[in-house]
Amino acid sequence: MEKPVRPLLEPRSLADRRTVGCRGGPLALFPYRPCPRAPAKAPILPFWGQCLAIAVLFLACCTFVLFQIWPVFDEFPIDPLQSDVIPSMEIYVKRLLGGEKVYRTLHFPGWDVEPTYFTMNWLPYVVPELLKIDYRWLPLGIFYGMTGIFVGRMLWQRRPIGEVALKTVLPFLALWLLIREDRHIFGHSVELTAVGFYLFLALTLFHRRTWLMALGIVPCLLSRYAFTFWLPAYFAMIWIAKGFGPAFRTGLYTLLGVVLLYIIPFWMKDPGILTRGLDYYEKTAIGQWQTQPWQEPGQKPFHLNRGLSFSLVFFDYWPGALEDKIAAARKVQFWVCLIAAAGMLIGFYFWKKEGSSPSTSASLV
Repeated sequence: MEKPVRPLLEPRSLADRRTVGCRGGPLALFPYRPCPRAPAKAPILPFWGQCLAIAVLFLACCTFVLFQIWPVFDEFPIDPLQSDVIPSMEIYVKRLLGGEKVYRTLHFPGWDVEPTYFTMNWLPYVVPELLKIDYRWLPLGIFYGMTGIFVGRMLWQRRPIGEVALKTVLPFLALWLLIREDRHIFGHSVELTAVGFYLFLALTLFHRRTWLMALGIVPCLLSRYAFTFWLPAYFAMIWIAKGFGPAFRTGLYTLLGVVLLYIIPFWMKDPGILTRGLDYYEKTAIGQWQTQPWQEPGQKPFHLNRGLSFSLVFFDYWPGALEDKIAAARKVQFWVCLIAAAGMLIGFYFWKKEGSSPSTSASLV
């Protein structure tokens, strides 16, 4: 019997149908702004009343999410046999506090891991380690703090209260839907820390102080390898918006941050840590394209079948060996990112040419 051909974009898992949708759906409304040409209406509440109402709404959202995520921490105890992400961070932090060499092989029961995390992947967790609390509370606190700054900024800008209320709820709605559909993400990883870094980046991108723009760039750069691809686009946007001088000074401050947080304390002691980390990432990438030992024969690779990328399309339809499929997926991803960056720069150029400037929310997206 001939195997039916499924559409390329057909949802392939619960995560593909709802998790990706709930991430993108609510947040797609975030850059929305009311039409500036619409006639101004008298505010329903005085400014202090608006602040009080939004503060109550924000605290209610924080409380709701807190009681949703708390059981997840109990459901997924920190265990290297389930996930080595948080246990690896604990080792990094304890080595640093103990005066040991941080970037050396991590040993777990039955396997070893090469250190691959940049500084800002693990350095913030010195705080929960010193406080003797679960590392997973820090990402939630960072998310709350950065979202609160966004809400306060909108109030300060005298945005319409309906817009502020909507954008106060949206991040928590997306977070709640994600907790509902993919709970283990919050039990085994700390992705909200990176979310907080990018929120801070959006807040500082076009700031008048160049050191503050660099302060937004450095945590992202030292926590995600992929950010190096977008960095030239960000500097080009700063150049277009503010001129060569501010872009150059921002670059110098960014370089200083990388030197102080990574090169001097860690890389200079062992220059091979970067290449070894990249090599290890290469091996783990291949492993994610393979069926895991605990899966049934014939099942699709677990990590691909979760539906968090289009890799499964290449796994199913691209001809050739596994290495050919991976190479094709990477090549397509590279060109898509390049086209997206070019499109972003072109759009930003014409945006500025018309005398407009992107909102913080648009910068975030």
